[in-house]
Amino acid sequence: MRKVLFILTILTAVTVSVFAQKPWSNGRLKVSANQRFLQFENGKPFFWLGETAWLMPERLNRDEVAFYLRKCNEAGYNMVQVQVLNDVPSYNIYGTPSHDKQSRLLTDAPYSYWDHMDYIVDVAAQNDIYIGMVCIWGGLVKAGKLSVDQAKTYGRFLANRYKDRPNIFWIMGGDIQGNIKPEVWETLATTIKSIDKNHLMTYHPRGRHTSAQWWSKVSWIDLHTFQSGHRRYGQRMGNKDYPIPDNKTGSGSSGLATDNVIAVGAANDVYSTTETIPSSMISGITSFSYLLNEKKVSLDYKVSSFASSASIQILSESGSYHGGSVLKPGQSGHLTLSVSNLSVGRYDVCLFVDGKKYDSKSIYIPY
Repeated sequence: MRKVLFILTILTAVTVSVFAQKPWSNGRLKVSANQRFLQFENGKPFFWLGETAWLMPERLNRDEVAFYLRKCNEAGYNMVQVQVLNDVPSYNIYGTPSHDKQSRLLTDAPYSYWDHMDYIVDVAAQNDIYIGMVCIWGGLVKAGKLSVDQAKTYGRFLANRYKDRPNIFWIMGGDIQGNIKPEVWETLATTIKSIDKNHLMTYHPRGRHTSAQWWSKVSWIDLHTFQSGHRRYGQRMGNKDYPIPDNKTGSGSSGLATDNVIAVGAANDVYSTTETIPSSMISGITSFSYLLNEKKVSLDYKVSSFASSASIQILSESGSYHGGSVLKPGQSGHLTLSVSNLSVGRYDVCLFVDGKKYDSKSIYIPY
């Protein structure tokens, strides 16, 4: 009887060990010897299958974080990229700021901004997911919200806080050219690397560019990335020979049309084109909300000065639609739409003025 019990105990322990194994049980991530792919220290390949949840630290509460990361795990993602800071200060869903009024890092608040960031990293680890930490979005550095001295302080703070977490991947930049405030990126990167010897680091470049354009000679970058880009903003950056033209919002445009349009495709061929809307016709989106748990979309535009009609519709991939309020010629006011209990699928929330589609927001109901 003792032998049987002993064998069963060993088998149980082995089974638990196999199922409990984490990706980092294979060792730290590293660049392969031929510098062509990522692998673990034991030689096992690592394929970066990433999801972007840029504003997760600011927008999701603890329950939503747990739900989202569990769904990412179930879908097979092993990396989720987030913006640690989307502003200075950034505020999370609980209203706690990342910095005090003097732009100093704020860590002593009850369940601080950084406690919430810790929670995100730890829940990601529970779900076998690496966090690609874009330390601060590029536009903030461009705007002067992180100086060289502040980059040193911030880099030391981040490195000491997360160097022992197994599931960190550092990302400098944030949709920005490397020649914009390069001294800040260099300082932030080298400060983190001087403390954290455990994790890889890369740079998130501007669309249609590679980080190697600016950082091919530096010691702190472990691998280069290329961003294929968006058709939502100009990316030629002075290159007159670039083959793909920028989208133009036109003189006096509100920036509401081509600046954030996502094409509907075949959902409604009548409205298959998107044009720039004059600023005299629309003053902008006053509110937009998408509540996943309630499968609800709400949208509010303020529109004026049109010839025949203005309306909002939400179009499904099958071509069916839900219509919102309609304004008639000569009217000015708000267009509103609110739809609940949407079925699984992709939808486009669209603004139509005088028979033309001027703005679209694409959403997806996953379950």
